[in-house]
Amino acid sequence: MTIVPGTIDHLAQIISQVVAPSFVLGAVAGFLSMVHARLTGVIDRIRYLNAIPATDPDRAFLKEDIQRQRRRARYLAKSIFFGIAAGITTTLLIIIAFGMAFLSLPHVWATAFMFILSLALFCVALVMLVMDSFISVDDYDHF
Repeated sequence: MTIVPGTIDHLAQIISQVVAPSFVLGAVAGFLSMVHARLTGVIDRIRYLNAIPATDPDRAFLKEDIQRQRRRARYLAKSIFFGIAAGITTTLLIIIAFGMAFLSLPHVWATAFMFILSLALFCVALVMLVMDSFISVDDYDHF
C-alpha cells in the first residue's frame, strides 16, 4: 500500500515514526536532570573545600580533593553538553520529519542520519558520566 504524501495517512505514518525519537528525548531530559544534580553536588563540595581555612589542621588535608572534584565537574559539564546536543539533534529529527512531510519530500535518510547522530551524542554523554563515576569512587568521599 502506497501512502500519498499530504494525506492524513501520511501524517499518521510520520507520527508513528517519531514515537521512538520522542522517547529518546524524554530519556535525554531525565538524564540531564540527573547529571545536573550530580554536578551541583560536586560544585557544592568544591565550595565547601575552598571554605576550609588553611589554618585548620584537622580539615586542611581535605583541600587536596579539590583537583579531583574539578576533574569530575569537567566530565559532568561535558556530559551535559553532549546530552543537550543529543536532545537538540533529536528535536531537529522530529522537526525534519514533519517539515519534509509537509513539503511532500522523502525523509527517511535525513531522519535516519539524525537519529544515528543523536544516539552517538547520547552515547558520548553516557561515557562522560562513566568517567565521572570512576573518579567519584575514591577514599576522599568517605571523610
